[in-house]
Amino acid sequence: MNVGYLEVLNPLPFQGSSLSTKLTPLQVEKSELGTAPHRPEYATRGAESILRRASEQSQLFQFSKAARTYSSYLRIIPSADPAQRGDTLLKIGFLDYAAAMQSNDPGGFKARIGDALSTTRTAERCFKKMGKLASADFHRSRAFAAYLEFWMAKDPKRKARLLEDSWSLAKKSLNEFERTRRYQRTTLGWLGNRPRIRLAACIPDQEMH
Repeated sequence: MNVGYLEVLNPLPFQGSSLSTKLTPLQVEKSELGTAPHRPEYATRGAESILRRASEQSQLFQFSKAARTYSSYLRIIPSADPAQRGDTLLKIGFLDYAAAMQSNDPGGFKARIGDALSTTRTAERCFKKMGKLASADFHRSRAFAAYLEFWMAKDPKRKARLLEDSWSLAKKSLNEFERTRRYQRTTLGWLGNRPRIRLAACIPDQEMH
């Protein structure tokens, strides 16, 4: 299991380096809020400002702040939109995980991983409500939850089993994304100083320039 595998689970908008394709703040807003006629009614300028700030914070590796900013956005998403709520919750979970990796003490690390797991489980329930329409997202959230449980587990056998479960669910998710053509390109980016390959969301070509 490598960085490329973890990027399959990453729900955040693609953030590249000077050597790769990078979404502008406007493109981040479009990719998260959608475009007309699929743009939700609550996609106001205020919401766009929140998402722009969250994107900027995550690019600066301010993961805790970005998680709180996405939480502000979550509060304006109606419960009748489980897809957007699930997607936002999964982003918050991933940011909490990233913040845990920045922790300097075991207690802070465990608390952050616990927060990430709780949020990811809530995202999982949102996608489950949607049935087959969100099968890829459902399996991805389950894969990420198993990966987070790996960090909490102490027994070596359980840790190994959780990694196997996570990888199996991630492959199911990836197959669903490919089948529905929701993810159809690969882009080269960076995670710290390490190269990564990630599947980029299927966005109309004119929005990628």
